[in-house]
Amino acid sequence: MNVLTQIMIVDPSILFREGLRRILTEAGFNTIWCSDLAPSAPIAGLADEISPLLIVGSEIAEASAQVSSVKRIYPYSKAIIIADAVTQHEFISALRYGAQTLILKHSSCDALIATLRLVADGVAAFPKGLIEALILETAGNQVRVSAPRHIDQAALAVAPVQLEPRANLSNRESEVLNQLLLGRTNKEIARALVITEATVKVHVKAIFRKARVRSRTQVVIWASRHIAAHEAVLLAD
Repeated sequence: MNVLTQIMIVDPSILFREGLRRILTEAGFNTIWCSDLAPSAPIAGLADEISPLLIVGSEIAEASAQVSSVKRIYPYSKAIIIADAVTQHEFISALRYGAQTLILKHSSCDALIATLRLVADGVAAFPKGLIEALILETAGNQVRVSAPRHIDQAALAVAPVQLEPRANLSNRESEVLNQLLLGRTNKEIARALVITEATVKVHVKAIFRKARVRSRTQVVIWASRHIAAHEAVLLAD
């Protein structure tokens, strides 16, 4: 890559985060933060309009809070949570706080690096096992959140959001949906697409109506069911 992607690493284990920093440095990334805590103020010399990749290895609840904290400083940052295991409910909660995706700690280095590069390019990446579980649990548009299963697959299903024709979204609505799946707020979407925040709200309401959902979390679940299978790229250990 010609321009080094800026990386922030937050993990309670110094051994893990330092090992990850060295792996990513060898892969061509530039680590600008590596600590057990997320930065609480802007990093010296780092403009707030850049979009660094934030990698968080804390427990899901704490990781979600750290992602939210960093996004207040760097609203265009893109967050990836690395976890030992996660439930569907925890993953959806992480998305609501601004995480772009999650990858499991026992995944390969190649899978991690490929995921980071895709997220840096604005591609929505989701764990394959989680998508399969969500599809099973959202049959009939009913979300069953009791007794969630743990997702322990290392493989990822990675794809830009490609909706089937029956979704009936306009091109602009599809662009807004992609932004929603990146965890961006209406204000951030407006900046990214160079439209007004009021226009974003109109498109979000239209997406909700067509998807027959009432929240952004439900939109993520709905969109996962409409990802075109032939566009998926599998990254396995």
